[in-house]
Formats: sequence, structure tokens, C-alpha cells
Amino acid sequence: MKRRDSLRQEVRNLTRQYKAGGRGAGPAFKDLMQLVLSLTVLRRGVSIRKYGGVSPNTFVLGGQETREAPLPLTNGRFLSYSATLFLDPETKHLKVSRSRFQYQLDKEGARWIFRYEYLRDPEDKHPAAHLHVRGTLAEDCLPPRETLEHLHFPTHRVPLEAVIRLLVDHFKVPCNEQETTWRPVLLESEVPFVAIAHPPTNLKQGGAP
Repeated sequence: MKRRDSLRQEVRNLTRQYKAGGRGAGPAFKDLMQLVLSLTVLRRGVSIRKYGGVSPNTFVLGGQETREAPLPLTNGRFLSYSATLFLDPETKHLKVSRSRFQYQLDKEGARWIFRYEYLRDPEDKHPAAHLHVRGTLAEDCLPPRETLEHLHFPTHRVPLEAVIRLLVDHFKVPCNEQETTWRPVLLESEVPFVAIAHPPTNLKQGGAP
């Protein structure tokens, strides 16, 4: 109970820091993502890293070895995690320009299972936030030569915490901490993010008011 309460307070502090914006926002968000992963599915001793972006006000969160390197998980499989963030030039608030989560069986990513992608400024007709699933359909309903993994299933914003719960609850990835510790901590982290997350839109699809 004491450890859980301490971790929840740590999450509140890091959340307050990244929501405040400015120079401390990036490191605080990175530390928060590291915390929720380390409590749950990330293999012990592994860290996410913060890499420089295309401009001084942008950065990328990615793997320990390189920004593209997947994160080893407790079950010997991998989560490819990438998030590009920037400080809004006017408000100095931290914002996400793109994010990607991919669960895969191998380090190279050839044997991936599902992938979620979000792009703040979509470049094509595909949904700004969408899900890919690598599998086969029970029914023959796709156009000729089309495969399930190429479909873009539209979604709302999907936070890292939701992906972690999916891995634990449905793919049975073991956690580093007891459920009574990590679940309340993930919720403490997720709720503030969802409250301020930029809704995915795609004006190129037409029909937007």
C-alpha cells in the first residue's frame, strides 16, 4: 500500500511537470512513460531514450539502442515504441505530433501482431489515428488481393497505458509488479492524458464541419 501510494504520487508529480510545459516537460513525460513500462511489461534493466528531433523544440522517445530499436518485454517479445513530441511555440505546452506502438514477436519486426499509429497532421486519406492487425479474417469479405493487415481501422487516441493493459490482459505478458500496484498507477497516469489529448481528425477525408 505504501509503495503504491508513493508511485501514484510520483505519477502526479511527473504529470504536473509535463502539463506545465517548458523545458522540464519533455524529461518529465519521458520519465512517466519509463515508470509505467518498468512497473509492467518492460524487461528489467531496459530504458526508453530521448532523442533529438528535427528542431530544438522537438524530440523523439524510442528504444534503448536506437530510436527505432524495439523494447524487450518480460515474455521475450518486443514492443516497438516511438513518440515524437514538441513544445508549442506559443503556449510552450508539450504536444504529440505522432506516435506508434507495435507488438512483435521478433526484434526485426517481421512477425508483428498489431500496430497503432497516430499522426497529428495526416498526410493522406487514412484516419489520423488507426489500428492495423496482422491476421486473417474468418469470412471472405475483402476485395481481391487485399489483406487485413493493410486496413486502417479508425480509433480515438490510444495511450500507452491502454496498450499495456491489452498486452497483459489478452496477450498474457507478465508484469514486474503486483496487479494491485500497477493498475492504480496506470490509471493515475492515463486519465490526465486522455483529458487533454488532441482528438484525431483528418480534413482530407472531407465532411468535417
